[in-house]
Amino acid sequence: MAMIKLCVFLLIVAHVCCQREELTSYLKGIAKSIHEVIPDNPKDSMSMKVELSLRNIVDYNPKNQVLDIGGWLKLSWDDARFAWNPKQFGNISQARIPAASITQPDIKLFNGARHGMTIDADVNCVIFSTGTILCIPLVDIESYCPITNPAGDTFDCNIKLGSWAYDCNQLNITRSESHVAVDEFKGGWRWHLVKSSSNVTESMYTCCPDVYCTVNIDLKIRDKSRTPRGRWYFPYLC
Repeated sequence: MAMIKLCVFLLIVAHVCCQREELTSYLKGIAKSIHEVIPDNPKDSMSMKVELSLRNIVDYNPKNQVLDIGGWLKLSWDDARFAWNPKQFGNISQARIPAASITQPDIKLFNGARHGMTIDADVNCVIFSTGTILCIPLVDIESYCPITNPAGDTFDCNIKLGSWAYDCNQLNITRSESHVAVDEFKGGWRWHLVKSSSNVTESMYTCCPDVYCTVNIDLKIRDKSRTPRGRWYFPYLC
């Protein structure tokens, strides 16, 4: 009797695995057939949520006033072309496929320094049966952060993220509770995040007649290794 139950269990597991593989293959086929994020229809548009989750400060160059920040870029948008009926795939409501296989909205760093923003594309995105896509790749951002006080220990950073190719009518970056998350931020002995804020703005540029949506993230950071006289101080390492 126990052997029969084990065989039934293994058959169920094998069936679920086959259906998951079938769904993954189906979604990869959909991704391969999509070459434009926005469907080729002037009436079509897409909404997207953009959030930067801060992890740590990699380095700060006081001479050039450039800050190197590490974190995650959380991107979420809806694409009905990826939707499916869970009943056709064993009630599976979500699946994962490589981010590199998905044509994504071109979110760029508008005001970066040196290398700008580097995104690690070697991650999987979660696709839900409703067509919602969630990607959270690691990012490294280099941004200009001028020193703002006489002591030289505090500086302000502005990070501006948006699409180069799509205007607000095509890609609408929607407002959320916060476009910057600091729950995972580790400042260590040196860095203190004094303040963070964010908002979505609509801007026009001389090159183009359309309005473009951008996420503006403002950070105020204090360097605790600076003495009151503005000199650098580093604790002894054992």
